[in-house]
Amino acid sequence: MSVTLRFAIASGIALAIAGAVGCGDDSSTTPPDAVPDTAPAGPKCSDGVDNDSDGKIDYPADPGCVAPQQDDEADDCPTGTSCPQCGNGVDDDGNGSTDYPNDPGCTAAADPFEFVNNPVACGAGLTIKQLPSNGLDTGTLDASASTSAITTACGGGNGAAAYAYQLSLSAPKVIVATTNGSVVDTVLDLRGSNCTTTAIECNNDISAMNRASSITRSLAAGNYYLIVQGRTATTIGDYSLEVSLFAGEGEACTATSQCGPGLVCRVPLGGTGMKCSKPMCSDGVDNDGDTKNDFPTDPGCQNAADNDETDTCPSGAGCPACGNGMDDDNDSAIDYPMDTSCVAASGNSEACNGEVDPINPITAGTTTGTLVGAHDNHNPSCGGDGGLDVLYTLKLPPMRSVVIDTEGSTTDTLLSLLTATCMEPSIACDDEGGVASGASRIALANLSGGTYIVAVNNYSPSYPPGPYTLHVTGVITPGGACNPADTLGGALACPASNPCGGPAGAMVCQPSACGDGMDNDGDSKMDYPADPGCDTLDDIDESDTCPGAGCPECADGLDNDMDGATDYPMDSTCASASSSEGCPSSESVMPLVMPVTMDTTVGATNDVRPACATTGTHTAPDKTYSVQIPAMRNLSIVKTTTTGSFDAVVALYDSTCGGTALQCRNSPETIALNNLAAGQYFFLIDGYSTASGAYTLTVSGTIQNGASCESSLAQNGAIACATGFACRGTVGSRTCQPAACNDGLDNDADGIADFPNDPGCTSTSDPDEADTCPGGAGCPACSDGMDNDGDLLIDFPDDPSCAAASGSSEACFTSEGVSALVAPMTSDTTVGAFNDEAPACGSTTNTAPDKAYSLTVPNLTSLTITNTNTFDQAVALYDATCSGTAVQCKDEPETIVLAAVAAGTYYYVVDGYGSGSGAYSINIAGVIATGGSCESPLAMSGALTCASGFACKGTAGARTCQVAACGDGMDNDLDGKTDYPLDPGCASVSDDTEADPAVLPACSNSLDDDSDSLFDYPADYGCAAAGANNEAFCPAEVDPTSAITMTPITGTTTGLANNITTSSCEPTTSGPDVVYALQLPVPVAALHLDLSTSSFDTVVTLRDAQCGVELGCDDDSGNPTNQSSLTVLGVAAGNYSVVIDGYLGGNGMYNLAVRGTVSAGTSCSSPLFASGVLACISGTTCTGATPTCQ
Repeated sequence: MSVTLRFAIASGIALAIAGAVGCGDDSSTTPPDAVPDTAPAGPKCSDGVDNDSDGKIDYPADPGCVAPQQDDEADDCPTGTSCPQCGNGVDDDGNGSTDYPNDPGCTAAADPFEFVNNPVACGAGLTIKQLPSNGLDTGTLDASASTSAITTACGGGNGAAAYAYQLSLSAPKVIVATTNGSVVDTVLDLRGSNCTTTAIECNNDISAMNRASSITRSLAAGNYYLIVQGRTATTIGDYSLEVSLFAGEGEACTATSQCGPGLVCRVPLGGTGMKCSKPMCSDGVDNDGDTKNDFPTDPGCQNAADNDETDTCPSGAGCPACGNGMDDDNDSAIDYPMDTSCVAASGNSEACNGEVDPINPITAGTTTGTLVGAHDNHNPSCGGDGGLDVLYTLKLPPMRSVVIDTEGSTTDTLLSLLTATCMEPSIACDDEGGVASGASRIALANLSGGTYIVAVNNYSPSYPPGPYTLHVTGVITPGGACNPADTLGGALACPASNPCGGPAGAMVCQPSACGDGMDNDGDSKMDYPADPGCDTLDDIDESDTCPGAGCPECADGLDNDMDGATDYPMDSTCASASSSEGCPSSESVMPLVMPVTMDTTVGATNDVRPACATTGTHTAPDKTYSVQIPAMRNLSIVKTTTTGSFDAVVALYDSTCGGTALQCRNSPETIALNNLAAGQYFFLIDGYSTASGAYTLTVSGTIQNGASCESSLAQNGAIACATGFACRGTVGSRTCQPAACNDGLDNDADGIADFPNDPGCTSTSDPDEADTCPGGAGCPACSDGMDNDGDLLIDFPDDPSCAAASGSSEACFTSEGVSALVAPMTSDTTVGAFNDEAPACGSTTNTAPDKAYSLTVPNLTSLTITNTNTFDQAVALYDATCSGTAVQCKDEPETIVLAAVAAGTYYYVVDGYGSGSGAYSINIAGVIATGGSCESPLAMSGALTCASGFACKGTAGARTCQVAACGDGMDNDLDGKTDYPLDPGCASVSDDTEADPAVLPACSNSLDDDSDSLFDYPADYGCAAAGANNEAFCPAEVDPTSAITMTPITGTTTGLANNITTSSCEPTTSGPDVVYALQLPVPVAALHLDLSTSSFDTVVTLRDAQCGVELGCDDDSGNPTNQSSLTVLGVAAGNYSVVIDGYLGGNGMYNLAVRGTVSAGTSCSSPLFASGVLACISGTTCTGATPTCQ
């Protein structure tokens, strides 16, 4: 007998297997049965009996029978997951006929598909291809071979070159189809089982910069056709197709990662098991029982992808303005959808009329987002009228200071802070005030508590929109709320002198004596500004001498400035009861109490004309500050410009706040005075001529020995005691007294007093003598009772190499002692030091002062010590003897670079060349060898790190560099994803935890965050890895981009734009450029990019997926020599960008060859190996059941 079996494999393709089957006892050599048969005459699928009691008998009627010879009728039809389409009671192919024998596509009830294989299903002339099991196919669109006559809304059809692919789904699936990497401009058209009439979805271009096509769609079980076609009837060329199928709606799951894009794994309302489902905010169900369904109607839904409808509306705390049943903006329209300012019920503001994008709340110190896909609804007051914008609500407690910036953004931003009315002009607006180019920054002082609107704008339409990062930090006013919900996750903090305290839900920054609402000194005056003993709200003491000697002018009962008004608050020149009456300032005279104060004269009044100001017209606004100081050795107040340019004049006046200034300066804008008496002074900042602007004031100085160190400036660190002295005594009466290491006393009772004798004293100003000597861990070498350098001399003072008992080395003789290098950067100076060393690479007539440092390291594979300085130097590194021939000695450049450094203690010497001296910074970086200790201070501070793929692990005290969790080949968090770059919990291959964050990053959240129809890593080549939080590929590039799938690649840059304008190897890359995405599925030992034989002078760079970080650059290493050829070693798996640029405007045809070589043992199953982009290292081949290079 001959029989054909049809069954489904994972790809959903039906296979046919034919063979001969024998039946019956017809062998002539078989003896007769000894006992007569009592069982049915044949197998259960042909015995005429309903063996499984489902009302259906034998093949072909019973869905459990795939052939008559099968001896089991069992099946789970009609609703089981294994029930075939031809027995499930469903019209799976949508042709109006259901199951065997009614559907002509069914040969039996066990047939897995109802579909009839019709070669002309999509019309005559359109070839239907079978999709390979891996979902990948390539081909050439050629109008002479196969065309489509089906018209779509996206183009194609009408005779365009095309191919169709047949898809048969036995279960619900999410399909992701893309033609990324195609040379030709494609259109994708997804159609139902009736190909010519049933259109489901089509797509032309992924974006304005990408002519490839992409479709993501949730589909029920059934039969479908996917047509790949040219944009027009004249479009021909090569195409690439990738189709991925993910679990669809209703499929069982245990994690969202098992579901298709746009679906989440959850228990549906009323269900019992976890199923792949639409998010609660888009499933058409009222999941929280508030009679409102989904986004934008339910106030608990931030967007359609939100998986939680719960909310506290209409009256609970946290209910958004657009769902609280109130007319928040008094326009007679209430909530969504009646109030057109609300784009959804979850909107946080009814006031922003015309804003069509969601207005979400800022809930953390850092908020990320993108302007891609946003609209232009807000016109800021400082420019950028045509730029796209995104708005946020920001709820703040009363703030002493707040800073909002966009540092780290990849797009040029403009930032505004508005009141809750959302109306311009804004409270503050900034374009370029940030540190980085294009970053914005707003800094404000004394901001009232309440709700504000923060607007992030793209500067103008000429700047491409992209991702941004928004930061909010600040200091809460004492008495302000500091509950966890009020602090944006800790980004807002109480002042150090006013810690957060109180019962849960009512926590506040504890007020100081001058801000606690109490009359602490019993003078019937309470707090700042009413109490003359209070300089600020933070002052910890209300006590004063009023009306006696020392009572400030604004509380002494006298009309000191003879203006007819006496004291605060009657005298308008009195900013407080503790200030002076003599300052002619329209603005309040605020005290300087911090090391750094930021302010602006914009909007102030022109009250004063300092003597050093312009002699011509002077109309510039000014501000005055009070400065309360003890007796000072020296005082410095430095003005720097915060943003832009602001030509200013500064002056310091005595307590009269008038007359001749103690000092008046225009250039430099710095007050520097010596030997000032204790008392109140007044600092004036004025614009030169008509100038005004923002500024920063930096206060520093040295207090006279014995003088008070209780002032706010002292306690906040702006002014300090002199060398050898420290602020000591009872709080309220502390003065600058000799420090514990300079007071002649044995403060730690170890029998030794002060520097340099006590091993706990690093200098005369050290306030603590405590140490662990002689035998404790951490006891310095110059006090440990050991001959550490083998010279038969032990410790300070017997070993002359020890400058002090706290010295870390007995081996190096230096007058200043040897300090240990324990951090990535150490700043110091040789000014005032002695000339003890003479490195061999230095001057032969060396008289320059020098300093020596020790550094203790484990086994290292590399060590680099750089020195940035203000003078000509020679530097040297010595071994543990600190003498003899240096391990390395360098003059120019002053950089030590070593490989394979053995564990031990080394000594680094900084010497001036000739007689030079000055300030410098030492920067240390090194890589610890595998298995090497990572316990040293240099390792714990980050100066020394484990190699890529390794992490510091083990028991504290014995930690070593071991293989990191994100590079060990194991699924450590059991989420089905292993290591970097596949696991969303891995920030790098050296990350030692795979645990996913509570909020999945953009490249793993199953959302199309950058609206390019590509979802997550690795499908979205804007994602550097699954743990990345940015899907936008190379935002600076405005021309179309595509992924590298083959080599070589040819094309032209003629007619393209110059978007990538800088590179490390050639600053004049002014030619048009093209950018390709390179998706590396495995680590690449050596990546070679070659543009030889191109027609113009090229420059090539390898960058990260956002085109921000450059990993390699080459200009003229190719053939001929004006062509580029770049090799980059050790490239981790992930997504990258390859930029082809032109030198000095050059453009034309290019020929890009890409070749990556991988190490032995690396997986080689990626299609990039078959196309030649990747290859196994020489001596190995790609082979094995699981293909690897071996």
